[in-house]
Amino acid sequence: KTFVIARLVATFVESGERVLVTSHTNAAVDQALYETVKGPLAGHPAVRDGKILRLGFTVDQKIPDSVRLDKVIELQALQLENQILELESKTSPFIEKRTWCYTAISEWDKLQELTDHLQTARRKIEQAEMERSHVERTVLRRKRLLLRRQAQLERAQHAWFRRSARVERATRTLRDAEDELRKAEDALKLIVHKVKKMQQLVNEIEAALINQQAICENLPAKETLERELSLIALKLNPLEEKIRTLQEEVSQLEQELISNAQVIFCTLTKNYTGRELEGQKFDVVIVDEISIAPPPLIFLAAGRATSRVILVGDFLQLPPIVRSDAKISKVRLGKDIFHLAGLVHGLKPVDNCPVLTKLSRQRRMTPTIADIARDLVYHLAGLDLRDDEEVCKKGSPEWLDFLPANPLIIVDTADLHCWSGKQPGSLSRFNFYSATVAVKLAAMAAANLHRPSKPPSIGIVTPFVAQRRLISKLVRDMELNDWVTVGTVHTFQGGEAELIIFDSVLDEPYWSARLCNPKLREETIRELNVAITRAKSKFMFVGSSEWLNKHAKPPSALGELWELLKDRADLIPALDIVGSNFLRQTLFHHTETAGWNPSGEKSYKFEYLDETSFFRRFAEDLSAATSSIFGLAPYFGEYRWPKIQPLFSAALARGVEVTLVTPPLSEAQNPWYVEKVIKNLRDLGAVVVQASGLHGKDVITRLLQ
Repeated sequence: KTFVIARLVATFVESGERVLVTSHTNAAVDQALYETVKGPLAGHPAVRDGKILRLGFTVDQKIPDSVRLDKVIELQALQLENQILELESKTSPFIEKRTWCYTAISEWDKLQELTDHLQTARRKIEQAEMERSHVERTVLRRKRLLLRRQAQLERAQHAWFRRSARVERATRTLRDAEDELRKAEDALKLIVHKVKKMQQLVNEIEAALINQQAICENLPAKETLERELSLIALKLNPLEEKIRTLQEEVSQLEQELISNAQVIFCTLTKNYTGRELEGQKFDVVIVDEISIAPPPLIFLAAGRATSRVILVGDFLQLPPIVRSDAKISKVRLGKDIFHLAGLVHGLKPVDNCPVLTKLSRQRRMTPTIADIARDLVYHLAGLDLRDDEEVCKKGSPEWLDFLPANPLIIVDTADLHCWSGKQPGSLSRFNFYSATVAVKLAAMAAANLHRPSKPPSIGIVTPFVAQRRLISKLVRDMELNDWVTVGTVHTFQGGEAELIIFDSVLDEPYWSARLCNPKLREETIRELNVAITRAKSKFMFVGSSEWLNKHAKPPSALGELWELLKDRADLIPALDIVGSNFLRQTLFHHTETAGWNPSGEKSYKFEYLDETSFFRRFAEDLSAATSSIFGLAPYFGEYRWPKIQPLFSAALARGVEVTLVTPPLSEAQNPWYVEKVIKNLRDLGAVVVQASGLHGKDVITRLLQ
């Protein structure tokens, strides 16, 4: 579609029409622009004369300066900018002095604020003291009344006539007096506590006031500072006015360039938030990547067209991202323009739609990768996606020769036992080991490349934001940013790379994931389609075959992709690539280099344990506990528990508190055995709590200092 957009733009330029090309992402805008100026309009006078412009910020180094608005302005406004810089150098001392005066005045204002606050607090204390005196008098009255009621009860008890009635009445009045006294005493406690708190506040304000007075003693008087500001303004205002005048000239230059441009490229956000396009109209508006674009932004862009609007996108890719939890937001903003316009039902286009033109040729992916996309989504949607002759002839770049010739590669992490985790407060997953595998693969590829001058040729894609953050940090630590782009599937839409490394992240202890849910297939299949179709020459899937074979089953989106990859990709055990010492190296990196240290102590150490060394170390830790042991136990195995039970028994005998959380018997595979274990633990004095939803096996021991 980028190829088609470029040729559409060239056709409109030749016919004298004015064009706006826009998209949701900078990557898509830059890709369309690059394809245009390096393809059908290469060497065209419109490119040379500043008639084709890119608005907004871009880091894409392959975009030439001749079409960057900021660079064109920079060349044409050099003289004005020099004048502005000269004036700014003159204003700098005055601005520094003005800033200092404002800061000093704020200190005086703070002093006044503290003074007022102290006076208010003291008044409140006086009022509270008066209230306390009143309550104390009330307590004293209630005590006297209580004594009288007690005396009345004694007299009633010795009365000769109607003794029982008198005793009953006297007892009732005594209880009432006791209640009244109790209420008064409670009120007194509250007011005493209130006075104490208020006095603490007064003490704090007085201390802050003394400190603020010390600060202000070293400052000129507030009136002096205000006079100084007036003098600064007399000198600074004329200079700032001249700067504003020159900046207005620069701004007008920008508007002049935009108004005279024949083709404008910008993001949808720039179209409606920036002032650069105010009042601008175009014969043609082309919007790319419309599936992920919020519909209101498309409507705003379309409103600039006077003749035609061309919307370009793939309904089998991602829909708009909506962060709001409100139902109406999902309905109004979460549905892509294809479905809103009634062009698509589910994952299939409607038949005989007069406004819908299907692009049937792809020019990015090598055919083997394209076959995965075809079989995963496009054939099921009734779409024929053919390969262009160029991609059929195109070979893999030499720097990828260290990999198998097959464009599809599975890097199997099963032997690494890459347990994953969840980011607190969300469902986003992360996985230290698979992240390190992905980055190591990228580093091996980057080692064969010179520092690139254009966007990176290597992309690492992951479905989870938490994993993207982790991988991004690893890439920065290894100084691979110039070679490697890292992102979630959503941030990669509209981009491409020769090598795409897809880190699936998924592994034990979790057995479910959104990508493996058949009910979410229509949603997740679009994400996987985006990930696959970013790759030009190689697609590497990083994941655990053991976990995927258990939990990624058709008709879930990941299950279908996994079945296709198993049949067609070369499978390489991760250990064959990263080496047998990988686990220790990864642990060292995350503790020493990346700073993963929960305690914050320099002496804090992590220890790498395997199946042969873990139990010995675990037994040592349980035996060393002197205060408490807390554990999460998803199950009690009949082989291992008899070896562990004596350690807990010994701890309980030492007086160590033991608390274990385990699932209810209804969730156990061996309920009769688990019931015996729980009874035995409780008989020994352990606390056993039953709760659903346990996955990980964790034990925390505490030693008394």
